[in-house]
Amino acid sequence: MRGTWIGVVVLVAGLAVGMPAPAAKRVALVIGNDAYATLPDLNNAAKDARDMAAKLRELGFEVILRTDIEQLD
Repeated sequence: MRGTWIGVVVLVAGLAVGMPAPAAKRVALVIGNDAYATLPDLNNAAKDARDMAAKLRELGFEVILRTDIEQLD
């Protein structure tokens, strides 16, 4: 992920310290925005988010992927 990690936010929930991995539900929210209203566009954030989501799925996470979403009020 060449320098556009700033556009990728990964939130991982459900990993409790000391909890055995098979018993824990692992969920990741991955957001990659290339376009912003007040900032210059990023080149790879959405692609990086898709790549990150794929890797997390390989690792057993349930992944919620969103790209180029608008701000929610």
